[in-house]
Amino acid sequence: MFDTALIFGIASSIAVIAGISLSIRNAARIGTILSAIAFAFAVKNFENSFIQAALFFFAPPLLAALSSYSAEQIKSMINLSSSFEIERKGIIEEIRRQVIESKKRKELIDTQTSIFEYLNNLSYRFGFCKNTEDVKNEIINGAKKILNCSDVGIIEFDYLNTSKNELSKCFEDISLPCRRNMKDGRYAIVAVLLRGELCGGKKYLLYAVRESKWTNMELRLLFTLSEIGSTAFQSAIFYEKIEEEAVHDALTGLATRRAIEKIISKELALSRRAERLLAVSILDIDRFKKVNDTWGHEAGDDILCKFGNAIKNFIENREEVKGRIEAGRYGGEEFIIICRESDSTYLASIIDMLRETVKNSISKPDGTPLMFSAGVCEFPLHGSNMNELFLNADKALYHAKASGRDRVRIFAS
Repeated sequence: MFDTALIFGIASSIAVIAGISLSIRNAARIGTILSAIAFAFAVKNFENSFIQAALFFFAPPLLAALSSYSAEQIKSMINLSSSFEIERKGIIEEIRRQVIESKKRKELIDTQTSIFEYLNNLSYRFGFCKNTEDVKNEIINGAKKILNCSDVGIIEFDYLNTSKNELSKCFEDISLPCRRNMKDGRYAIVAVLLRGELCGGKKYLLYAVRESKWTNMELRLLFTLSEIGSTAFQSAIFYEKIEEEAVHDALTGLATRRAIEKIISKELALSRRAERLLAVSILDIDRFKKVNDTWGHEAGDDILCKFGNAIKNFIENREEVKGRIEAGRYGGEEFIIICRESDSTYLASIIDMLRETVKNSISKPDGTPLMFSAGVCEFPLHGSNMNELFLNADKALYHAKASGRDRVRIFAS
């Protein structure tokens, strides 16, 4: 009897396997029936073999359950499970991608915020720049920081200058922020910093060069920096012009009356503390009024300009007085020269050499040599303050004029 159960069990197994693998639905059902018969015989002979009875007790129901599904249904379940796994992996990958993008966006926002804060602070620092060099340095350092580039500079493009380097030639026709490819394979971005009459018809260009290409964002940053820097640059140029006009005479290039008076006040204070000498001289061009009356003020301005240049060149080329002499235009055709750590005799000898130089190098419109007279005095012998020194130097000058002009006189108390 037990062999009969075994035969039915094996037959049911074959039928179920055939039904599953070959998708034969009837074979699977027949296998189910056979497994039930095998199960009945196994139970009946349970006492003969416990292991075999247990085998036929569990195997037929399992095979019967499997036989209820076709091969397509099992494959469908497997495919569905695979699709769920693929979808799960896709969701995980999408979440990972979004996390990475969120981090990148946060880094970009943090970087942009840092850049804008830096530009805001840069605008504040520009307010303390009093000359164009300070402004240039701030702009260049700012571009290096926000662009993370070391090769940054400012080109002063002069239309009258024919000797241009590669950068100048490359940027010659620049009117808007743009990118340019260099001959050496590098990439450049450039923006106009300043141009126009305020800077003498010149064009100042802000540029940055590196090995890799530039992005649109970086180009916009350079443009923003050039816009901020342009305002500061214009202010610095304007400030320098005002300062130049306040300190240097526009016609002669020498110090103005106000500037030379400040210099004398400072030197007098130093001379008092150090107990040293200070010599002062007033120069006056002889018969200058006749030049204006005869040939006009344009000729007079030309004489003043040449006379101022002669004084500057004389001071710069005399090694024995370099760094010790200061000169300025006091007003009209009068000039002042001071000499540190010198007495009136020494300064009078220097002025006399200058007189000969002027006479031999500058002529009036009629060809006659230009001459001047001078009066000299010294601190503290001839005066304890600036007013006394000016008064006594002027008296010595009057004495030189009265003595026939074209000479130098020392104040005699």
